[in-house]
Order: sequence, then C-alpha cells, then structure tokens
Amino acid sequence: MNLENKVRTYLGPLPRRAGWLAGGTLASVALVLAGMVSPAVALTGAPEGPDDCRTVQRKADGTPAPETVAGTGQLAHGDDDCNVGPTGPRGPRGPKGPTGPRGATGPTGPRGATGATGATGATGATGATGTAGPCSDIDSYNPNAATQINAVLTGGKAYAGIRSNTPTIAPFTWYDLTNGGTPPGTFPAGACAISVGAQANLVSIEVLTTSNLIYETTCNPGVVMGNPVLACTKTWSQINPVSTATLRGKFRQTPDEANYRAKAVKNIDASELAEAN
Repeated sequence: MNLENKVRTYLGPLPRRAGWLAGGTLASVALVLAGMVSPAVALTGAPEGPDDCRTVQRKADGTPAPETVAGTGQLAHGDDDCNVGPTGPRGPRGPKGPTGPRGATGPTGPRGATGATGATGATGATGATGTAGPCSDIDSYNPNAATQINAVLTGGKAYAGIRSNTPTIAPFTWYDLTNGGTPPGTFPAGACAISVGAQANLVSIEVLTTSNLIYETTCNPGVVMGNPVLACTKTWSQINPVSTATLRGKFRQTPDEANYRAKAVKNIDASELAEAN
C-alpha cells in the first residue's frame, strides 16, 4: 500500500508528500547519528499499520512517542480510505418503554369566572286545588243597652253567647248549637258564614253554606238569678235559598236591626267556647 495515501494531514497532498520525504530523511539521519543524538530527541515517523490513517511518531528506540500537532491529522482532502462514509439508514423504532410512575398532582388553578345565567325554565303545570279549610265568622247584636248576644262559627261548629254589659261587662255564656235538637243532627254541612238578629222576642241565628243554602235556629233569651241566659232549640231548618246572582255578602238587615248591632266586635276567649261544648 502506498504510504503517501496513508499519511494524514490537513494541508492537502503536497504537504503530505513532503512529510513522507521528511520522514524518510529523518530515518536515515537517525541511523547515522544514532550515537550522537539523544534517544529522546530522535524520532521517526512511520505508518502504524496498513489500515491506520494516522502517522505515529516513534522514539529512536522504537517506542511510540506522544502525538504532536505536526504528526497527527485526519485525512480531510482526497483520501478515500479515511473519509467518513454517508450516514446509514435510520434503524427501526425500538419497543415502547414501560409507563413511568404518575407524577404528583399540580396545584389547584384559580377559580374561573361565573358563567352566564341560564334561560328561565318553562312554567310548571298548575297543581291541584287543595281542600278548602274550615270557615270562621262572627256576628253580634244588642237587644238592649244591658245585654249583648254573639253568634260565632269556627271549627265547623256554631255557638251562641250572651252577656251582661251593666253595671260591668261580664264574661259570655256560650251554647253549642251544632249538636242536639229535635230531630238531632240538623246542623248543615259546609256552614261558612253566620249571623244573629232579633225575631220578635226570640234570637234568630242563621248560617250560610258553601252551597248557598241558608239554615236557621232560634234561642229564647231570659234571666236566671240576675244573669242573662239563652234557651236554644238547636234545631236547624232551611229557609228561602239564595242564588249567587242575588248574594251580595252578609244577609241584608233592616235599619232597626242595624240599630241593635254592636258598635265593635269584642274579642272572644277560645276557652269560653270550649265550656259551651
């Protein structure tokens, strides 16, 4: 193999040849001056091997010397044996590695802005009508300046009460008009309004039902041991029915009946009504 093509240099083919000639000359001089020149200084350059692209500097005793800049170089111009070949094709993709451990949960991000208000939903169906509650009503009149009579409808029951207003206002004496009578059980169902008024020497108490029917019962006022009392029949009878076309509220009354009506409705203690049952 031609030694010229194996000596590497960065300066092209001419300096490479000069280096070869210089190396041969140095080798001959080294043999002549072997006894005159120090072994550490005398160097010889020769290819290390037939396939090596480097020039190895050796000492006079044949051992390799440390490489120097002048004695080392890769072929950069015109040496096909030491040129780097083209990059080979990319190898196949290796198998997928195992999944790594799950990383730590990151910090919670800031709260986002409030979204827009959604559209109003459709109106639901109307619920069923509930059961009507019990009716409550009260009426009062004064047959004279000393006596007051009240009629009360509450909890599905009718009551009549009487008291004396002189010399001081006394508590009411209450009578349950719902039960009793001849025949018994004539109190109408669905009574929802009540009124009281004078009827000759009797006290007339009337109720209006949710079916627009009017029922009436009477009580006889009296005095027992100086206290006003009522003796009530507790028998209810239907009187002239009324239509919704003529109903305007409470029962109509004459001007004389209005004169006997109490100026104000007094509060009634529920315990007094309980005593009448």
